[in-house]
Amino acid sequence: MADFYATFDGNSSYRAHLVIVQTSQDQAGNYSNVYGSEYVERTAGSGYATSATGNYGGISGDLTVPGDGWAPYDFTLYTQKLIGQGTGQVFHNSDGTKTATGAFGASDAHGGNFGFASGPWALGLTPIPRTGKRWNGSAWVPLTIAKRYNGSAWVDLTAKRYNGSSWVVTS
Repeated sequence: MADFYATFDGNSSYRAHLVIVQTSQDQAGNYSNVYGSEYVERTAGSGYATSATGNYGGISGDLTVPGDGWAPYDFTLYTQKLIGQGTGQVFHNSDGTKTATGAFGASDAHGGNFGFASGPWALGLTPIPRTGKRWNGSAWVPLTIAKRYNGSAWVDLTAKRYNGSSWVVTS
């Protein structure tokens, strides 16, 4: 989960707040499901109220969520208003990694109380495993399965083949 904030240019007591969460993955489909929710928040002051329409927000980029109109509002009664939310599929790179990116914003279309707020967002998604490889925290590395436990330590297995009369090491 990641939080992103952008202060309105017409009133620094208000900001747009974006929450992005990776909710699940589909290994076969090579994508993650990502949920985003956007809010307008009052951070100081006594608050405004209006019934005027035309205020919008939205999320764009790897996750696109059209903004809902966020009027009427009454920030004298609360400090946060949900203005948009949604879930989408974000496809990973061929190596299974992905950083989802985009932008978010909100505007007060009638211009009186807030103005405009926007900012970028980025969320590093959990890599999707690849067959025969494991994620070491920064890269996919070959999965070593040619080991056996000899009672005190893990040792490499030696590949052998039967030549008709005995087992010989293969190269």
